[in-house]
Amino acid sequence: MSKLKAGPGEPRYRQLEKAIIARLRDGSLSPGERLESPEELAKVLDGSASTVRLALQNLASQGILIRVPRRGTMVSQDALRMLQPENTIEPSVNGKNFGLLVPDIRIHEYASIAGAILEVTHATGTNVTVFSTEDDRERYDSSIRRCLESRFNGLVIVPPLYTPLRLETLTILEQAKVPVVTVWRPIDVMGWPVVRSDPTDGLFQTTSHLVSMRCKHIAMMSFQAPEHDLTRMASILGYERALAAGQLQFNPDNVFTAPNITTLSRHMTGREQSMFDELVEWLRQRPEIDGIASQHDLLAGMAVKALAKLGRPVPGDVMVTGVGGYHAISAWLGGQSLATYDLDYNEFGRRICSILDRIAEGHVFPRGHHEVVKGRFVPGDSATRTA
Repeated sequence: MSKLKAGPGEPRYRQLEKAIIARLRDGSLSPGERLESPEELAKVLDGSASTVRLALQNLASQGILIRVPRRGTMVSQDALRMLQPENTIEPSVNGKNFGLLVPDIRIHEYASIAGAILEVTHATGTNVTVFSTEDDRERYDSSIRRCLESRFNGLVIVPPLYTPLRLETLTILEQAKVPVVTVWRPIDVMGWPVVRSDPTDGLFQTTSHLVSMRCKHIAMMSFQAPEHDLTRMASILGYERALAAGQLQFNPDNVFTAPNITTLSRHMTGREQSMFDELVEWLRQRPEIDGIASQHDLLAGMAVKALAKLGRPVPGDVMVTGVGGYHAISAWLGGQSLATYDLDYNEFGRRICSILDRIAEGHVFPRGHHEVVKGRFVPGDSATRTA
């Protein structure tokens, strides 16, 4: 792929999106072609790799690109078809259409879920339309109604973070008998099948690694927002179990709770900065801590930055682990790789599509059916000592 020129006016990630789309339309970039790495594109654009990644994630969520872990970013075979205007939904070859509703496609886990579903459905010719709702209930409602009007064959819903969906809309959806699967969190009032991760296993594995590395004073970081309560409790359970298995004492004072954050910006402001300052002071008062297990990779990234400000080397003085498998966070950490519990998003995609297909074939799942996708611990620079 030849160099891209950034023009004035629009945000750079939008310029990059438009440049890639233009090359697809004029034929200079073809389906199946591999793009340059985000770091290489960042040099060409004189921007940051995180901005380039945002552009690539946005295009991947639309099915234009496919992001393959550890292999790079490819142009989807369906890229040209996915470039049709937003207000039209073209039926797929086999007549099967799925809708995917997410709070914000710019957030890594939602872009990853979208990419995984697009990857899984590509071989079957199924059309997937992604709706990024900005976590707004009105946009969820309008997107659901649009899917019903277009007679979609299945719907995947990542529930909103802060407000429940309207019961009226959910009832209409249930009466339409469209197969529905939720991701990450259930919609309890409806009892639809849900595909989720296992936060207990994630914190058990990451904390167990810190125990195996002979850390004696292991702290934990978690989110305190109401929408994370169940995940937080499950994570603490895994953390406690790992400590007990290593014959270490659980100390509730060593659990740091933080407000929900969805991104890590290069220059922290507002809530991010306030949380960071609080974390620095919390760590300053606990010099004995030699390991930190985080509920989320973003929290782990914050921990690494806070420890650096205190002059406590990672992993020399303190080891840090996360959960999520967001390998891109390494760029935010200055190239240092994070030890993390890696989630297999393609397995999420396979489970979701399998449930939708089975419902369409007449299978009836029990109310509240849960399928749990477990991950695997991936060592990184933040929790490996060579000495």
